[in-house]
Amino acid sequence: TVLQDGAPVASARVILTSAASAAGATSPREVVTDDAGRFDFGLRRAASYDVTAAVVGAGEGAVRIDTRDPASHPASDALTLVLPGCAHAIVGTVRDAAGGVIVGAEVRRALGPRFDARPVGAGVRTDDAGAYVLCAAPGPITAVVAAQGYGSVSVTDTVFGRRHLDVDLVPEAIVVGRVVDGDGETGVGGVAVSVWPAAWPARRWPTPTSVISTSDGRFRIAGLDPGRHVLFARTGPQQSGNVPVVAVAGTETAEVVLRLGAPMVEVRGRVVEDGHAVVGATVIATRGEGAARRRLVGSPPTDEAGRFTLRISSASRLSFEVPGHDVTAPAWVDVPDDGRRGVVVDVRSRGVIRGTVIAGGHPIAGAEVSTPGVLLEGSVSTTSDAQGRYELRGLSAGDHPLYAQSFAARAFATERAVRTVRLADREVRDHVDLVLDGAASIRGTLVDQDGAPLPRLAVRYTDARTGDLCRAITDDDGEFVCDMMAGGGHYVPVVRPDDASTVVLPAVGDGLAAVELPNGASRVSGVRLQVRADRRRIAGRVVDQDGAPYPDVALRAIDASTGYGPDQLPWTGGDVAFSDGDGHFEVEVWGDTPYTVHARAAGGAEASVADVRGGADDVVIRIEAPGAIRGTLVGFAHRPDAWVRPLGNTIDVVPVRVDGETLAVDGLRAGRYAVFARSRDEAAAAEVEVVAGATTAFELRRPADAHYALRVVDFVSGAPVAGVACSVAPSISDLEGFNPGVAAATPTDADGRVELDGPSGAVLVGCQARPRGNSEGAARVVAAAATTVDVDIPVVTSRGPGNGLGVRLGLGVADPGYQHPVVELRPGGAGERAGLHVGDLVTAIDGRDVSTLTDLGVDQLVGSVEVGTTLALAVRRGGTTRIIGVLVEGPWWH
Repeated sequence: TVLQDGAPVASARVILTSAASAAGATSPREVVTDDAGRFDFGLRRAASYDVTAAVVGAGEGAVRIDTRDPASHPASDALTLVLPGCAHAIVGTVRDAAGGVIVGAEVRRALGPRFDARPVGAGVRTDDAGAYVLCAAPGPITAVVAAQGYGSVSVTDTVFGRRHLDVDLVPEAIVVGRVVDGDGETGVGGVAVSVWPAAWPARRWPTPTSVISTSDGRFRIAGLDPGRHVLFARTGPQQSGNVPVVAVAGTETAEVVLRLGAPMVEVRGRVVEDGHAVVGATVIATRGEGAARRRLVGSPPTDEAGRFTLRISSASRLSFEVPGHDVTAPAWVDVPDDGRRGVVVDVRSRGVIRGTVIAGGHPIAGAEVSTPGVLLEGSVSTTSDAQGRYELRGLSAGDHPLYAQSFAARAFATERAVRTVRLADREVRDHVDLVLDGAASIRGTLVDQDGAPLPRLAVRYTDARTGDLCRAITDDDGEFVCDMMAGGGHYVPVVRPDDASTVVLPAVGDGLAAVELPNGASRVSGVRLQVRADRRRIAGRVVDQDGAPYPDVALRAIDASTGYGPDQLPWTGGDVAFSDGDGHFEVEVWGDTPYTVHARAAGGAEASVADVRGGADDVVIRIEAPGAIRGTLVGFAHRPDAWVRPLGNTIDVVPVRVDGETLAVDGLRAGRYAVFARSRDEAAAAEVEVVAGATTAFELRRPADAHYALRVVDFVSGAPVAGVACSVAPSISDLEGFNPGVAAATPTDADGRVELDGPSGAVLVGCQARPRGNSEGAARVVAAAATTVDVDIPVVTSRGPGNGLGVRLGLGVADPGYQHPVVELRPGGAGERAGLHVGDLVTAIDGRDVSTLTDLGVDQLVGSVEVGTTLALAVRRGGTTRIIGVLVEGPWWH
């Protein structure tokens, strides 16, 4: 049934789409509702479908259902689609990155997680001015923007009122290739070929898509946003490896060959509880034990008889997980090369919590309810029904804090209202009602130094004591509503060009006035914020190594006063401009501070010009030709996964094409890189120098093993920690983060000990104490081949509410362990007020050396300290160490 404001909608278009229709294997289906708002698509093959109802001017209601799940709720024959109306919408203009607007561009809502977000419904098209209005329900939305001859992009935002979102498109890139059988010669038709971006920026990313290979195995994927992508092919029991490719605007790639591997090994069985079939369950194949367990693949939902089918890459000893259930048998099964049939997985159901979500004394439909789970389990979430009722299933015995929020009601459950329910084994708890008491709001107007309204700027209010905050974007009249706050604090405003920008606009006069919000129901209106809006532009040209114009290059201006550089600041949002056909560009900046203008081409090349001030109109950015690497694998018994990371870079991870014993990566800027390769029990790393316009050859040799005897202890008390998963990975200095390595098959024992074989040489031994908290610990050691190395690994096991210092720390590898650079400061937060700078290295907290902890370990150490406590941070800046006292505040994400 299709409804709007509780009433049935006649003559609504209802569109049925799926992964198969998105790939072109089938066509979307469409029906029209009757006078009672009802619709029926009849019998369909069991699969995952998106169902969308659309009425011009009333928006679209959509839901994703899986008809393979007999226990799905709501049932596929009892769907209700609600049209949201048009009080909330994303609006904007779709533009050609080289200048001008795009008429007839398609803007459609997408459903599903970003790696599987498919456009649904009818969407809207841009008018003669390139403008669009996409009506939506309040809250997060993902939209897909596409136009003939251009690369399609997906964008995400949070909608409340009219959210302005302009989108620039660049000419499409086209990937061509062929799917072949294991012999490498015979083309295979009817194969689904999928492509997705190699990196997933937070706000905008190339739209993933799929096509079906023709009878001779060939495929052509048009409409791609230029850049680095990954291809994958799968048909029935066969699949290819992941193959990276660099796609350039306005061109076709060379033919990409996707080779199907041997048929996968099939595992079939049933899930039962007390002898009865468990319907709609997902079975996950895992390898390893306890905290060291690694998930491999999951099944579609079990059918009416509880039957499931899993496909794994090779023979293996497996154990099973069934989310929402405890598996009582079997402990494990051996799966031979020809597969395994008749596996019976016995399970026991877990606990249930039910109740109603309430705000302002009324039940709230569509509220999001979640609990983070206990031990190694993931979070469990649900959405309240039309009567505000919710049900969380599959909960283990233990304490379950319940969180709830509603974008429609503009309210959430604050710490005052969060209820923690202690469940016994398999307990069902009813009448656990959740009150959304965080609905405080601030309404106002943002103006410039002359009193003129400032549209489309970001306003944020933060209570420095608790970390509670709100975000808003001003409308065309400069008005804003900043809401969904807990209240009970002193809220200080900050104004930025965009919510992802690092630039803070200065106040006019004595500063921006703070606002007192006594409680979660407080409403303050009539606020007037006045800032100095010194909007400027930086213009210039992008050229290649020969001085020729370089079109369709993405550019951004980074405020140098923040301490960020191009390698530390992700492309997460803010203003991004593109060079036109003559290489000309303009980027918007604010104020007279120096900027670094960073340019990145889709082919992988990039360059920067530092110390550029607003108003400059003659900036020339010269981009050298990218380089490439070709490597040879030596000593690997199994095909590894491989990736490349620039040294000193906190952001980029580049996938490597592995073909037999050959490694290949194209489109790399000149510089030093680390190349990693890992199979199940093998790992190696090498450092490679990439030269502009050249191909560097190298050898990646698997080192001989060493034996590691590890002991995990509590960072504070020194007591042994059981149940911790550990691994050993090759280590290269000047590299951010910790790369996956060879994992121990079992977790630490009661004495905190575990032993494993891993690569020799310079390695990072890392351990995750996630069953006891959310911490990791590590040590950098050098092990000779065929020797035994004893290593103690301290981890943080205390579990707190997640308090912080208003600081986000990075993670670097250095002797003897980790280093922790400050990579982001919350505006107005405790770290910024105490005088911390981006780029500072935190070496100790209250006299305790933190070089053995990862960034998660440091976060957990701070997160368990009470708000209002002052911690003494040892900070290294410019070769000098100083002690800075920082006040602990509430979690950043409040």
